[in-house]
Amino acid sequence: MPSRVQMTVPSGFRRSAPIPRALVLHTVDVPANEVEIVDGVPVTKALRALLGVAATEAVPIEDLRAAFAEAKRTGKITRTEIAEIASPSARRDLLRKIRGGKR
Repeated sequence: MPSRVQMTVPSGFRRSAPIPRALVLHTVDVPANEVEIVDGVPVTKALRALLGVAATEAVPIEDLRAAFAEAKRTGKITRTEIAEIASPSARRDLLRKIRGGKR
C-alpha cells in the first residue's frame, strides 16, 4: 500500500495552503470519458486509475492483475474501454501487462 495518497488535479488547480505531506498531486487534464462521478466527487475511471498505478511500478503486478480482474468482473472496466486503449502504445503495453499478456 502506498504511503502517500496520489491525487490528480486539473492543470488550472490552485491551492493557497501548503500541500500535506501525505498527499502527492499530479497535474493532468483528464479527458471527460475517463472520469466518472462517485458520491458527487469526480474520479478517474478504474482502467485509467489502474494504468496510472501500473506506470509508477509502485504496486506489485500480481495486485494490479487481481484489481483488473475484479474491476472487469464487477463491470467497472468494460470491453469497450479496453478496446479503446489502442493508442498511445505505452498505455496499450501497460494494459497488456496488467491483463497478464492477454490481447
